[in-house]
Amino acid sequence: MRPRMHWLFGTFALAAAFVACRDSSTALQRPAVGSAPRFATAAGTSSTSGNQSHFNAHGDFASVGWRTSGETGFTLGSVSVSRGGPAGDFQTFLSYLIQQCDNAFNCTFSGGEGLIPNQDFSVGGNAAQLNTNTADIPNFVTFGVIPAGPVSVSWQENGLFQQSRHGTFEVTDPGRTLRETGVSTSASADGSGSVVGMSFASNATFFGQVGSTSSVTIDIFH
Repeated sequence: MRPRMHWLFGTFALAAAFVACRDSSTALQRPAVGSAPRFATAAGTSSTSGNQSHFNAHGDFASVGWRTSGETGFTLGSVSVSRGGPAGDFQTFLSYLIQQCDNAFNCTFSGGEGLIPNQDFSVGGNAAQLNTNTADIPNFVTFGVIPAGPVSVSWQENGLFQQSRHGTFEVTDPGRTLRETGVSTSASADGSGSVVGMSFASNATFFGQVGSTSSVTIDIFH
């Protein structure tokens, strides 16, 4: 079975393809925090350049999407952080995307991705916490009008749903495609925090999750 779903939220267009999907209440595994990251460029390992990022995820992850509005327009944002890396080199990968639009739907896109120190992300007690500063990471790649900077997000599971995903999930935005392929389980969560100066409260989030991957390949293309 290969059902295909499409979402449109603001001017974000998301296309998802799943080989199979089912609800799951499997307990999530929490690996310990490892050492600070380093970039690797050999085939099959983590790598980030101006045009493409590649990461093999296996362990904890957390993600959230949000929307905030003001008198002159609105902001859509998403952030995701995952454990993984090559064998013997435990790593943590962060990616985020921010879309800023005025009331006439003139929009700009900014984002970033790359490895962050392992100690900047923690999971435990049905919650997750991310505190990092991408401006202090020389190899962290950013694009758009918003420069690198602090990223601080908290997640708390809310008990609304649990899910298991098998197959490929793909999101395409102007100038950026995110593709994740593999197996993951997650529970819904409320998220709040600030991503490179863009703050949001839990009531601004439209999707949040905390979970675990057993083997997921993450590729981001520009």
